[in-house]
Amino acid sequence: MSDPVIRVENLSKKYIIGHQKPERYMALRGVIANGAKSLAEKLFQPNRKIVTPDREEFWALKDPNLAQV
Repeated sequence: MSDPVIRVENLSKKYIIGHQKPERYMALRGVIANGAKSLAEKLFQPNRKIVTPDREEFWALKDPNLAQV
């Protein structure tokens, strides 16, 4: 048997899908406050996964096995 021509290892592709929320008016003060809160959460808890109903993970590829049988 010959050596493989192409080898695929640890191949994955993940998309983060943002679902649209109904538009609502937000004052500049609210936008700045939400941005500061989000930044503080990322700085003080960098490894925490933020799961919200408007975001979804979709794995297009996750470690496929392309070995020849």
